[in-house]
Amino acid sequence: MASDIPTMDRAQILEALSIAYSGSQGGANINEATHFIERWQDSEEAWSFSDQMLHDPDAPLGHQFGCAKILRTKVRVAQRVKIPVFTIS
Repeated sequence: MASDIPTMDRAQILEALSIAYSGSQGGANINEATHFIERWQDSEEAWSFSDQMLHDPDAPLGHQFGCAKILRTKVRVAQRVKIPVFTIS
């Protein structure tokens, strides 16, 4: 599964965020960017990149929105994996 996670440089990630959250690109480009982001957000790199973007006052709002969604998704997934399920007898 880890081999399916794209490793991209900062410019490629920013481009995908711009396409996905600016609304100025065509549907095919948005779908491709969204698919990339969905795969990339599973990487460890996504934690630090998203955190940095949210702390950058000069970052475009679309980039920050996308990174906030990435962190929200990562937290939700982490909670599902780590929270034990209890049954009541």
